[in-house]
Amino acid sequence: SPPCAPRMALSEAEILATVLRLPKGHLLRTYIAYARKRTDAPLAFHLGVGLSMLQATLPFDLEIETQGKRRKVNIWSLGVGRAGRSRKSAAVELGEAILIDAECTTLGPDPESPEGLVDSLKSLSTQLVVYSEFGDFLERTAADGYMRPMRTMMMKASDGRKLTRRLANKKLIEAKSPNLSMLAGVNQTLLDQHVTRMDFTNGWMSRWLVLCA
Repeated sequence: SPPCAPRMALSEAEILATVLRLPKGHLLRTYIAYARKRTDAPLAFHLGVGLSMLQATLPFDLEIETQGKRRKVNIWSLGVGRAGRSRKSAAVELGEAILIDAECTTLGPDPESPEGLVDSLKSLSTQLVVYSEFGDFLERTAADGYMRPMRTMMMKASDGRKLTRRLANKKLIEAKSPNLSMLAGVNQTLLDQHVTRMDFTNGWMSRWLVLCA
């Protein structure tokens, strides 16, 4: 199914009911209540941003057991909506601003290239990378070429697998135990244009918590 097939969507009322089941004072519930007052973005986007913020506050070495293996905790959250109307970018930017004000140590830069990704994760192994306008990244990495490996490398970083690159002087640069989370917002049309059938079969799209509104 497409990422935002109508039968997969939750209503605002369903999301609100789920959030209200959380204890009063819970970080996620508190953030969503605050975000609703700051922007009229749909609750689905505030939920995705709030989950990413919650993950960003976890200890670097926190692990869970899944499929018989222990792995670090991360989340890829993607808000998908119509251009200019769904306020997805406003929701992402609100959460990012709070993390910046809080001097969140896991916020990472846009790596901009495969080499930049390795270098960045070598310097800071646990990161949350934020894209308020994810369409540009998808366009740059969609076609076969220099940037296409970024998606595969990001999947490896999500799984905690080592990333490497070799300099011109043969020196090896290694990001040995990466833990990459991402928070992004994207126009539905751009997502449709730049996500391929392969992205649904190789694990790229299955990593995302896709929140549509």
